[in-house]
Amino acid sequence: MADTLAILNAVNVAVALNPPVFDVVQTATTTSIPSGTGWTPVAFSDGAGVIVDSYSGHSTSVNPSRYVGMFPGYYEVSGVVCFTSNATGSRGALLSKNGTLISGSGQSVSTNATGSTAVASARRLVFLNGTTDYVELVARQQSGGSLTTAIFTDISSAFTVTFKHL
Repeated sequence: MADTLAILNAVNVAVALNPPVFDVVQTATTTSIPSGTGWTPVAFSDGAGVIVDSYSGHSTSVNPSRYVGMFPGYYEVSGVVCFTSNATGSRGALLSKNGTLISGSGQSVSTNATGSTAVASARRLVFLNGTTDYVELVARQQSGGSLTTAIFTDISSAFTVTFKHL
C-alpha cells in the first residue's frame, strides 16, 4: 500500500509541476462542415500546427479532432472555428466530451450581408477521467451548402486544452 501511495504522490507532484498543455491551429488542412446536419468535429491533422502537446494527448493521424486527457482532473478547454466567407445563415462552435455536446460551452453567430469570414468560439472547464475521456471542438453552419474552415495568415481555427486541477 505504501508503495502505491508513493507512486500516486509522485505522479501528482509531476503533473502539478509540469501540467498537460495542448495547443494547435489549422495550418494547411481544413475541415468541411456540411450545412444544417448537426455538429462536426474540427480536425487538426497538420503536424506543423501543433504548438505544444506536452503529454501526447493528440494524434494528427488517428482521430485528429480529439484531445485525450492523459491524467484525471479538470481541464480548461477552448477553441475557435474560422469559417470561409459566406453571407447566408449562422455559424457555431461548441465543445464535446466523448462525443456528447457540452451545454453552455459555445456560441452561435449570424453572418452579415457582406459575407465576411465568421468566427465562433467555445470555452469551458471540463473534468476528464484520464485516458478514457476525450474532448473535441465541434462546428456547425447553416448556409445551404458545405463550407470549409478557413486558414489565413492572421486567423485560423484553433484548439487549446490546459490541465487546471487534480
